[in-house]
Amino acid sequence: MKNTKVKIISTIVATLLATLLFCANSFAAITINFPTQLYNGLGTINVSGSNETINYQAVEMSDTQHATLVELENQKVTDYSNFETAFNEKKAIYDPLKEKVNNGTATQEEYETATRLFAELEAMKSNYLESKAALEQRIENTYPKYNNSNWVEATNGRFTINNTTDHTKYYVLWAKVGNTIDKFVYPILGRANTTIVTREMSVEIGKTLELTGTDGTDLSTITWTSDDPTIATITDNKINGLKIGTTTIRGTKNGNEVIDISVIVRAPATIDPKKDIPDDAKGHNGHAYYYFSGNKSWDDAKAYCEKIGGHLVTITAEGEEEFVNTLVNSNKAWIGGYKDSTWKWVTSEAWSYTDWNTNEPGNNNRVALVSGKWTALDNNSMEVTGFVCEWDDPTGLQPLNPTDPTQPTDPSNPTDPSNPGQTKEPEEQLIYRQDGIKDSTTNPKSTSGDQTVATKKIPQTGESIISLVALVVVAGVSVVLFVNYRKNK
Repeated sequence: MKNTKVKIISTIVATLLATLLFCANSFAAITINFPTQLYNGLGTINVSGSNETINYQAVEMSDTQHATLVELENQKVTDYSNFETAFNEKKAIYDPLKEKVNNGTATQEEYETATRLFAELEAMKSNYLESKAALEQRIENTYPKYNNSNWVEATNGRFTINNTTDHTKYYVLWAKVGNTIDKFVYPILGRANTTIVTREMSVEIGKTLELTGTDGTDLSTITWTSDDPTIATITDNKINGLKIGTTTIRGTKNGNEVIDISVIVRAPATIDPKKDIPDDAKGHNGHAYYYFSGNKSWDDAKAYCEKIGGHLVTITAEGEEEFVNTLVNSNKAWIGGYKDSTWKWVTSEAWSYTDWNTNEPGNNNRVALVSGKWTALDNNSMEVTGFVCEWDDPTGLQPLNPTDPTQPTDPSNPTDPSNPGQTKEPEEQLIYRQDGIKDSTTNPKSTSGDQTVATKKIPQTGESIISLVALVVVAGVSVVLFVNYRKNK
């Protein structure tokens, strides 16, 4: 009989716990991450908090819609500036009176003035927020909307936006995961006149590589620019290798970008490949490190590091990660972690130290540094703009600069990006709280900076109903089991 009682109670507890977990998952946050920059119209959407299929559609924005959005966004900035100025002027009068009220030294007249000013501040805040909400609704209504019949599945989060016009057009990229829908705006340069494609070329340091228009392209009509002219430039259609490293040389014609050339400047062939360490590489704990900029897949970045005698950086301690982050700065960079049934390093070192971002690792299998921590991405993710190579035994090779003493500002106490407006609740009645008003304004023309993150905590309609039914069923089962328990007792 005692065992029967234990089994009944265990069943009730297990059932309740399972239902609570199910309900918690029903209200889980779904986060959609859009890349801020696209490469040849390609990008990857990353999602955390859901394993559902990602669908997308890119809707072209008319010139009129874009102009209206810019005007409204500028109005939003102006409205806040005007509100902030007027509010702070009145608050400067209110604050000294508030202090007197709080410490009990205010006269009756000062108390009444403080009370009146507080009410006026609250009214100003209310009016501003009401006006702001109306303006944001106008902005939302101006965006071209998605069509429920036009969703396209983003395989592994990958999407494409094609612009066939001869000038820049703006597109609203809509993403849908389950019942969560969000958007991001991209300016896409027209490619109608494209005559040559993206390619990768290699040139020895101190030498040149002549370009020829094998497809009939007249190269003299193309204007060339280099992302890093200290590494390589083009003069008279010849690529000049100036310093070991990688850069992208872009060609434009009639205002349209028609070609991107990823240029690798390597050491002379007569030198041991292991000496292909850039002169300005940094040393740390007897190893050499160098950050290379440029869009490459994780596999290509790995192959390049190995080609020049190193490997994609492996981070096995907190101090090493802080050092690598000083090289990467605020960029997103591949590191040497990958998943093959389990997480591993490219050097087969022990996978013992990790520093994942929130909700990571997800379903992807390559590791990148994003905002100073680790994020799992797809091998071909276009949002990664560089990679870090490491040489384990640089002794006797090209000289290294001294270890960079620069460290991140107070890494033990970073600002929590998930709650930038967090403030302590005031205890006194006559204290005005300004939290919840000031926010950053995003210009729809902007595509630079960190990823735009849209977080939705949504009680999915169907899931909420299922959760409620599940609770009712569990309650009923619990009552029946308890009655049987009492009878057996």
